[in-house]
Amino acid sequence: SVRAQQGVAGAMSVSMTVSRARAALLGGSVAAAAVWMSPAAQCLEKDPPHPPSHPFWFKSIFHGNDIPSTRRGYEVYRQVCAACHSMKQLHFPHMVAQVYPEMRMKQIASSFDVTDGPGDDGEMFTRPGILTDGFPHPYPNEEAARYANGGAFPPDLAN
Repeated sequence: SVRAQQGVAGAMSVSMTVSRARAALLGGSVAAAAVWMSPAAQCLEKDPPHPPSHPFWFKSIFHGNDIPSTRRGYEVYRQVCAACHSMKQLHFPHMVAQVYPEMRMKQIASSFDVTDGPGDDGEMFTRPGILTDGFPHPYPNEEAARYANGGAFPPDLAN
């Protein structure tokens, strides 16, 4: 009968599908075992691996920072961003020979007033900045920064 033949054919296709799945699973297991048992990759001293080299657009032909672009970025920070944002991890010596020569960075540092101390009388005092100082903070603390910015704390731009 036709129905019996279809049932036998269906059973055969199911058993063939199951056996194919078992073979694939067994083949995958064999492949995984082959990878697991293969020797580890070796790095010989004569041929160490090298990271890929990509030509970044901010590099000049001498493989340094584009100094005019870096100066423009600093001027934008100084004239616009420094009113609200700090750069706590950046100090004036970090910019020597990257943005300006040492003498110019000393002039820029001395244009800021830095709170220092305590002095001989135990009080804090204000002095002109020196090259080893960090960039001045626009606000004395976080509460003053939030008050001046409608409750929002301006992020530090050095991070």
